[in-house]
Amino acid sequence: MSNVNEQLLLSSETDSIDLDTVQVTANAWESIAAIPIQVEGRTSTWYQVKGHITNHNEPINDTPDYYIIFFNPTSEEWLKIVNPFYLDSIESKRYHILLNQLTQACKYGLKAANWCGVKQEACAKFRMVKVNVGNQELDAFVCPHLGPTIERYVKDGIATTKLISDTYAIAFRKAATLFLNTGIWMYDPNPGNILFHFTQDKKSIVTLIDFSNREQIRSREEGSLLQSLMELFELFRKHAKALKVDIEFNQNDFEELLKIRKIS
Repeated sequence: MSNVNEQLLLSSETDSIDLDTVQVTANAWESIAAIPIQVEGRTSTWYQVKGHITNHNEPINDTPDYYIIFFNPTSEEWLKIVNPFYLDSIESKRYHILLNQLTQACKYGLKAANWCGVKQEACAKFRMVKVNVGNQELDAFVCPHLGPTIERYVKDGIATTKLISDTYAIAFRKAATLFLNTGIWMYDPNPGNILFHFTQDKKSIVTLIDFSNREQIRSREEGSLLQSLMELFELFRKHAKALKVDIEFNQNDFEELLKIRKIS
């Protein structure tokens, strides 16, 4: 298993919590609001960090956010729900489509975490649960905080060119072998979806997250595998280049991946 062992990773392992201003920073996101949410019968404060819960009484100029994301610094967990706007609107059909994608994000996210080498006690915390938000019962995907993202280190100004390049190369290899062995395809390898999961001996394991696209399983027909790997590589390379870093993978590297794969 590949590890990224640069010492700078340890300097920002813990996300910040400003209790005086009730401001929470989780990876590269800052909290928008503090909201009491009941999860599995227990109510606690969760910090909304992404997405806007659209009210039907407010003017709507753009498409409402599909998902709302919360972070709990006490339990160190993430919670993701479909925007309740879609449940109570003429677009209720869309709500169920989005909920199906959220459910598969839990399923495939757990498989990816296991594949990447995430600790079993953390993997056991991936789950779909019933939650109560604003007196409304909703389905939610809950998972543990696995570690800081590339995006977080870029924002903090501690991500070196070598760190980004090495991490994206490792992440691509993991995504490629994940696809070859399970069919799970990583559609969005942006720097917020590649993170460092710390082991007990302080080594960091490159880990892939966010498998909530509509089609997460891709065909593994024998004649198309090489082309699929090349397409996957270009997805990773595009996001690396956006950070002004390039990664390389030659024909021999692709062929080696095909040789070592073990179809499940």
